[in-house]
Formats: sequence, C-alpha cells, structure tokens
Amino acid sequence: LLGLFKEQAFYISAILFSKLVFVGVGIFIFKLESEEVAAMIIVINAVGQGAFLRFCLKKLDSKLPKSPLNSDFRILRQRISEMTGFMKNNYFSGLTSIPLKEGDIYILGWYTGLYEIGIYRTAKYFMNAIWALSDPLLYVIFPEFVQLRARRQFELMEQLRIRMMKWLSLTALVIFSSTLFSVPWILSYGAGSGYSDSGRVFSMMIWGILFWMPLLWCSPLLLSSNRSDLV
Repeated sequence: LLGLFKEQAFYISAILFSKLVFVGVGIFIFKLESEEVAAMIIVINAVGQGAFLRFCLKKLDSKLPKSPLNSDFRILRQRISEMTGFMKNNYFSGLTSIPLKEGDIYILGWYTGLYEIGIYRTAKYFMNAIWALSDPLLYVIFPEFVQLRARRQFELMEQLRIRMMKWLSLTALVIFSSTLFSVPWILSYGAGSGYSDSGRVFSMMIWGILFWMPLLWCSPLLLSSNRSDLV
C-alpha cells in the first residue's frame, strides 16, 4: 500500500499545480473578477476530487485482496481510545493553525491600508503554492516511518530521518534558488509593474523555506510514534 501513498502525493501535486495555473491564467490573462475566480476554484476542486476518488477506489480495488466476509467492527474496540486521541490531537492541531495561517493578514489590517494588504497577500499566494508541496511530501514520508515503526527498526528510522533532513534541505535550497528572482520577475513583467512590490515582499518571505522545509520529517515521525499530542 505504500505505493498508493506515493501515487497519491503525485496526484495531489498535479491537482494543486493545475489549480495554480488555471487561477493564474484567469486572473492575469482573462482578468476574471473575484467571484468568477471563486467559481472556477469550486469547479476545479469538484472535478479534481471526483477524479481523485475514482483513482483511489480503482487502485484499492486492484491492490486489496477480495474477501467474501464482512469486517467485524469489534476488532477495532481495543484501538478506539487510541484512534480517538489521534483524531482529537490532529483536529486540534489543524484548528489552531487556522489563525496562524491568516493572522498576519489581520495584524496588517490594524496599521496598514488595503493597498499594502493586497501587495502582501499577492506575495503570500505564491508562498502558499510552495507550502502546498509539504502535503504530498508528508504523504510520502509518513508511511515509511510507520512501516519501520511497526517492524521496530528504530535504527533504520534514525537513518531515514537523517536522509530526509539532507534531502529536504537540498530541495529547499533548489526551490529557494529558483524562485528568489524568478517570481519577482514574473510579478513585475507578467502581471504588471503594479505588482513589483509584491515581488520584493516574496523575496523576503522565501527565506523561510530554508528553515521549515528541512524539518518536515518531524510531524510524520511523531505521528508514526503515536505522539500526535506533540504535533
């Protein structure tokens, strides 16, 4: 089943990239209004999720063994408490991240005008597109840690952690180098001179990737070790 996680990560990355392309074309070329962009995103999400559901069902049907017996819910009774705690901790973590993701916009609204907020938010859109890469990466890393944890191969888990940190650090450096000047150029010459300030803001934001991307292994490692309370 680990292959499914990797295919899922690739599929989700393709959906996110397609959404970014369609939204960019709609805004910068066809000059769509915000309501039209929102409607387009709804359609893209519906089509993408529908295709993704079909993909998952087809893959699971081909990989999982066929059984004429219905699963008995009682086999989960001993794990209900653990599963409930896992879901509760992950939900709380996701809930608390909501104000953190948009809190900077609210703070800017206290002492700046709409123009400054728009400049900042445009730069943040591109950072969000880069941040979206973290989800597919987590889908790939997490099952590898789970597999090693189930086999109690702790030494291999440590080796994997070190390799992942090195690989993620290199990936962060490549993304940083390729976007530090290209995104500001795209904003200035592709979207117009009015977005040049957004390019300068992005050039400051992108430095953060050198710090958070090398540590993406932390959450999968804690979750696989049944320490969702620390995530």
